[in-house]
Amino acid sequence: MPRFLLFFIFSLLLFRCATAEMPVRGKEGGDSHPQKGSFQKLDDARHQGESTKPPFALGEVLVKFKAGVTRKAIDGIREAYGLSLIKRLESIGVYRFKIPSGSTVGNMVDALNKNPQVEYAEPNYTMSITGK
Repeated sequence: MPRFLLFFIFSLLLFRCATAEMPVRGKEGGDSHPQKGSFQKLDDARHQGESTKPPFALGEVLVKFKAGVTRKAIDGIREAYGLSLIKRLESIGVYRFKIPSGSTVGNMVDALNKNPQVEYAEPNYTMSITGK
């Protein structure tokens, strides 16, 4: 378990450094949700050419619901947004969903973050480690 925690913290730090110019949810003014269109850079990554791989899994989002949200409510949200459950990450209370075809990751993240029952939604960021 400590290995997982260490890896998770390292991943967050690496993600934070790699995405320094991307907007991040802030607590300023009490708003914990990104503003509309704030994930547009993510969707633009898909259109930069075949050789450019976006920094996240296409068609997937990670969602954490607020404390007290029932399974029934989560199922209702999943159905309302057309999401398919891929996996529930029990240890951190996060759901990994596949988004419907025709939707973009950025638009889905923005829409989910506006839902009052969602603590946060974000792309399923990927990372790779390369050696010399």
